[in-house]
Amino acid sequence: KSKDGYRTVKIDPRIASQKRSLEKYLSDEGQALYKKRSHVAETYQGDLKYNGRFTHYYLRGLRKVSIESKIHDIVWNIRRIFSETIQGGIAWTT
Repeated sequence: KSKDGYRTVKIDPRIASQKRSLEKYLSDEGQALYKKRSHVAETYQGDLKYNGRFTHYYLRGLRKVSIESKIHDIVWNIRRIFSETIQGGIAWTT
């Protein structure tokens, strides 16, 4: 309640941009793009979360979390290299 007895209604200024984004997402082109994006992101994140048992950060602070995340990325990439090498996908030469 306000002091004069009337309610004040405010409209969120982001509604117009949210509506445009939703329309873009619901289009055929937007759906194709989203499916492509979600597959790439989900593969990496799902692998870290379930196979790497990385469900939360163990450190606090932006700098420490950033370092921890980079370590997980490095380990994930090294694991990919070894799995490709074992399957014969990468030929190592010296």
